Amino acid sequence: MLLDKNISVDQLIELASTAQKEYSTFDQEAVDQVVEAMATSATTQAEYLATLAHEETGFGNVKDKTTKNLFASQTIYDYLKDKPSVGIYEKDEEKKIYKVARPIGVIAALIPMTNPTSTVISKVLNALKARNSIILSPHPRAEKAIIETAKLLNDAAVSAGAPENLIQVLVSPTLEKTQELLHHEGIGLNLATGGTPMVKAAYASGNPTIGVGGGNTPIIIDEGADLAFAAKTIVDSKTFDYGVICSSDQHIITLRSIEDEVKEGLKEQKVYFLTEEETKKIDELIFLKPGVKNIDVVGQPAHKIAKMAGIYTPEDTSLLLAYAPEDVSIESCFTREVLGPVLGFHLVDDFDAAVDKANDLLEQEGKGHTSVLFSNNQDHIEKYGIEVNCSRNLVNTQGVLGSIGAITNLPPSLTLGVGTEGGGSLTHNVAYEDYFNTVYVAFGE
Repeated sequence: MLLDKNISVDQLIELASTAQKEYSTFDQEAVDQVVEAMATSATTQAEYLATLAHEETGFGNVKDKTTKNLFASQTIYDYLKDKPSVGIYEKDEEKKIYKVARPIGVIAALIPMTNPTSTVISKVLNALKARNSIILSPHPRAEKAIIETAKLLNDAAVSAGAPENLIQVLVSPTLEKTQELLHHEGIGLNLATGGTPMVKAAYASGNPTIGVGGGNTPIIIDEGADLAFAAKTIVDSKTFDYGVICSSDQHIITLRSIEDEVKEGLKEQKVYFLTEEETKKIDELIFLKPGVKNIDVVGQPAHKIAKMAGIYTPEDTSLLLAYAPEDVSIESCFTREVLGPVLGFHLVDDFDAAVDKANDLLEQEGKGHTSVLFSNNQDHIEKYGIEVNCSRNLVNTQGVLGSIGAITNLPPSLTLGVGTEGGGSLTHNVAYEDYFNTVYVAFGE
């Protein structure tokens, strides 16, 4: 693993390609030893890496970042560890079809500043499970934490018998070098996790790409739902790492008939309802100008964001909530995604209108990503599942931990597909099966 900002993209890819060709000859046992060693090392250093990420970016908190790191090094590893990824991995004797796992080669991965260390752990474990090499392009604001995580994983892999240079980092990447990496003919797959411009750049590269878009998660609270449970679940989800995960809850949509009960449940969870004047102050703080959000509020606790806007709230305030504009096309932090504990509150007359409101919000931002419904009405659940324009329509669970598969049976992943609706190529949680090519061996009848 070379950490040299002067090394060329051509050289990085040549080193990674040479290492991958050797690694592609490893049998399943040898591959699994490498992946286990990396997972063990990442688990041991989970809090250390979380601390680095928090100190460098200033986003979120160490406790939840540690949890994310452990999710990557333990939960994702547990999903991977017993799965085949070498040679023939599935035989259907009845249909006379075999499936063969073939490595992709060299993978380029954009790593975001919001979830830097956990994203590295997740992508590297998956890539090496599938016998690829990987080159990481870090967001400059989280580069030190990303490099340290990559070094830790690389050292563990090499100690378990992996060739050097399977894991590489594009040090101090300029926009030009990142573009060169994404477009390079030696790259087999781009994994684009980050801001919309970089994801679009990856898709425009001409290389195969799996990209994910931003969220804007609507949460519908239906009549007959467990309102106390809904309130606690929403708060637990949106306050996790202070809202930096893209599937974190963003808009509460509920019926006028239960408005008072919903508000009471939220207030019991330390949610602060902003006045009209305070709502304007928060909007002015977060939207610096049309289309430009204030990065200083990302991953900050609610009381700190309020203080930045000149608003006093109790220090234990969990979330800042405000009645949203009726017209959701109006650009506001209460109609758009905010990577922090700030949400919009939307009232509708009936369940059909709630579904329409969710889709209206998603049309502004976050289409194809994630939504949540709290309901015990089976007809409503089915209507919601069919009609809301998301890849993950979750029921009676957290937006954050539910979407990534931590507390649902979705494949555990920190890379969440948004489908063609969201400008992506797939709808599912990106898992190890997406990191190799499947070759089909089919026999004649």
